[in-house]
Amino acid sequence: MQALNVLLDALRMKKDLVLSFITDDRPGLIEEISAVIERHSGNWMESRLSQLSGKFAGILHISMPEEHIPALETEMQRLSDAAYSWLLEHTQATTNNSICHSLTIDLVGNDRPGIVHDVSERLLAMGLNIEDMHSRFEDAPMSSEILFRATIRISAEVEIDEEQLEQQLESLTNELMIEIQRE
Repeated sequence: MQALNVLLDALRMKKDLVLSFITDDRPGLIEEISAVIERHSGNWMESRLSQLSGKFAGILHISMPEEHIPALETEMQRLSDAAYSWLLEHTQATTNNSICHSLTIDLVGNDRPGIVHDVSERLLAMGLNIEDMHSRFEDAPMSSEILFRATIRISAEVEIDEEQLEQQLESLTNELMIEIQRE
């Protein structure tokens, strides 16, 4: 009975990991990656996955028994030989209680080199953390201009001054449209 309790205790010793990967896009990738995680008793907790320019990339939070991690790493190395690039980081699942204010910003404006840097620099200067960002470019309706479009989720430990945020971003260019949504 004691051996069974030791085994159960070992199984409860789960580790949180962040797994990131990139490979050529093709059907079946998610099934293949989820099968690898399942084979090593891992639990897929959350993920961000995307196809860009013919590549498929993702970042996953997984939880698994500590003793299964070396076998997962061995299999990841084997798959790296099959055109995957992997990175596995040990982490701790935490919730940051000090971050309590969040906003989502939708930006649309004429595309130009450096726009992402300029926006992120302004957000940093205000003490804001970018938690999530999706961006793309698209053709402007009724013109030959190219538009930059982004949705950015930000957070801060203190109340975010929406008016000041809007002024800071609008000062980058007079052609930038901004919509801010409180979460």
